[in-house]
Amino acid sequence: INQFCFKSDSIKRTNHHLNHAAAAYFGCRKNHHEKHLVLTLDGGGDGICSSVYIAEDSKLQLLACTPSGNSLGNLYSRVTYFMGMTPHEHEYKLMGLAAYGKKEYSEKISKKFSTYLGLDPSNPLKFKSFVQEGTYRIVPRLARDFYRTRFDNLAAGMQDFAEDILIKWITSAINITGIKKVVAAGGVFMNVKANKRIAEIPGLEFFDVFPSCGDETLPFGAVWLHEANLNPKKAKDIKFESLYLGPNGDFD
Repeated sequence: INQFCFKSDSIKRTNHHLNHAAAAYFGCRKNHHEKHLVLTLDGGGDGICSSVYIAEDSKLQLLACTPSGNSLGNLYSRVTYFMGMTPHEHEYKLMGLAAYGKKEYSEKISKKFSTYLGLDPSNPLKFKSFVQEGTYRIVPRLARDFYRTRFDNLAAGMQDFAEDILIKWITSAINITGIKKVVAAGGVFMNVKANKRIAEIPGLEFFDVFPSCGDETLPFGAVWLHEANLNPKKAKDIKFESLYLGPNGDFD
């Protein structure tokens, strides 16, 4: 704090997933007054790995959140690592390889992943790990279950599973709330193939993902949330036009 000349009483701390949600809502909302579903999903942050909010008039109400260790993001990143690539960086390669897998093999692999992770039977707005070690320690299980599995089929099975569980989760949220405008953030939503399928959900009226929606954009949500709390009457005017801010990063 002293290094950057900030006063300790000027530091405001906000929750990881609330920052994701605020970035998605203020940055992507269709308009200020209509209700939106706000979804976040990643490997984990501040003890949780997903959240579902209802947002209206610049206020966010938490409906459900998933504790860390039950994460689709964890599973995807661990499969990336198991395949010899860099987790949290090379997931796009797995997504690209998925197109080369054969359905007759990838369907079996996807079904196996469904024994690792699913929606919580008691609340389909949450995810639930079905394995004892949790999703962040699952590499040894991957090594046992997928030894000598072809890389393209493994990628296809992982991608298909990710898309299917996302569709089930979001469809459940729409059905439970009746809200058909959806915005999202968090690293899992950097999967553009999954986003395409989400956008095609029957009855969905609006879907958008905050640009570069990983942790690098958490400050957007934190700043907008603080501004909305500080100046509620001006919250409706918060908007996001572009990431192309130039060398000066001028927000005025």
